[in-house]
Amino acid sequence: MATFKISFFSDSLCMKSTINVILPDRIQSTLSTLLLLHGMGDDENSWMDNTSLQRYLSNRQLAVIMPRVDLSYYANIRFGERYFDYVSDELLQKASGWLPLKNDAKHCFAAGISMGAYGALKLVLNEPEKFSRGYALSAVTDLLDRWNQEPKRDAW
Repeated sequence: MATFKISFFSDSLCMKSTINVILPDRIQSTLSTLLLLHGMGDDENSWMDNTSLQRYLSNRQLAVIMPRVDLSYYANIRFGERYFDYVSDELLQKASGWLPLKNDAKHCFAAGISMGAYGALKLVLNEPEKFSRGYALSAVTDLLDRWNQEPKRDAW
């Protein structure tokens, strides 16, 4: 399998962003896509550094895309970056131009841990025309309580 990092300018975030990508060694046709989302204390490298993800993916016709979203909770910020737009729209569009991805919800999935699990649920529930399945590991679902604990955040 191949692993690589892509750096590019994000229009939604108005800054440079990075993603990690895992692809099979031999691509037989267009690939299903898994957006794998990191948690609050992590970044786009966490899944590759701290799990056996590469071993699990051997011999699978699946593209795994791991974006960096900092401490955004995968949300659009009122007077700042638009992280939800970035992950739900821009990232998939750009990745489809760079990689041989299937462009239908049946073959697009989102998964994450902690804050990333919240992001995966948010994507699947708000964008069912783009994502057919979501997987949430240790999901942070009581976002209002978390937001109240961290008052310096100004979202929505």
